[in-house]
Amino acid sequence: ESSLHLPAPRDVRVYSYNFRSSLRWSPVKVDGGPLLYTVHFKTGAFNQWDEMNCTRISRTECDFPQLLNEPRWTVTLRVRAELGPAVSAWAESEPFVAERNTTIGPPQVSSVPEARSSDSLLISVTPPFASRRGDSLQYRVSYWENSTSTTKK
Repeated sequence: ESSLHLPAPRDVRVYSYNFRSSLRWSPVKVDGGPLLYTVHFKTGAFNQWDEMNCTRISRTECDFPQLLNEPRWTVTLRVRAELGPAVSAWAESEPFVAERNTTIGPPQVSSVPEARSSDSLLISVTPPFASRRGDSLQYRVSYWENSTSTTKK
């Protein structure tokens, strides 16, 4: 490791929407040239730091590789800043489990024509991502009728 130190990245967080996940952090502010970042990961099952697809990158975001798209894995990530021979300390994320920590977007909803009765409504609800074997999603459906009539049905 280098004896020249930079400030460590801050605000290191995993963002995940519909199981598409990325690590983001605040940029390190220093003078002296283009600052680069390197990201490593480890899982709960294999407690050893390994390189990701983000080594010496200039942006402050790193998308998870396909390898880490396992919804039940516990993943911890770390990032450091690099400028020539100078490096920062590693800054770690909180442990991340996609199944618990991803934000699930709204489902795709479409109505299904039903000619037999005007009193029924059939809808099709599809998750916003490809479901995997063993997934169990439940949706609560609420609806209201647009009407100007005051008569009760």
